[in-house]
Amino acid sequence: MFCLIHRKPPVNNILYPTPKSHRFVPTPKKSSMFTLGTNHCFHLYSQPTDMRKSFDSLCCLISTHLKQSPVSGEVFIFINKSRNKMKLLHWSGSGFILYYKRLESGTFENLSYDIKHGSYQLDYPQLVMLVDGICIKNLHRKKVYKKTQ
Repeated sequence: MFCLIHRKPPVNNILYPTPKSHRFVPTPKKSSMFTLGTNHCFHLYSQPTDMRKSFDSLCCLISTHLKQSPVSGEVFIFINKSRNKMKLLHWSGSGFILYYKRLESGTFENLSYDIKHGSYQLDYPQLVMLVDGICIKNLHRKKVYKKTQ
């Protein structure tokens, strides 16, 4: 006697465990976890940061040096001394997300900071340009129509 089991064909060769067995079957790819956008406020920390720091020690920097709450929903950006590594720390509502970028060549732009606040405030397009290596010092925003409420 033969028993036939019908299975879906593999999709993208991504595996997940089935509930009743230890065998793996494929699952479709999920969307990207990069959840940052124009509705966030970005703070670039003014001091070089040790990239060995992780969630707890970066939260300590935010609390003590920037005098802000790490769980405020704002995004905090840290760059190392040689300016080739960057970390972004963001509270997503249920936990922290830590983004990390390392440049293989070149450095991130060195911006001037507001000494009183200890950080440089960026908007989303400036963050994207900073991450992509585009100089944002001499950029001026053109006047555009904004709908008044």
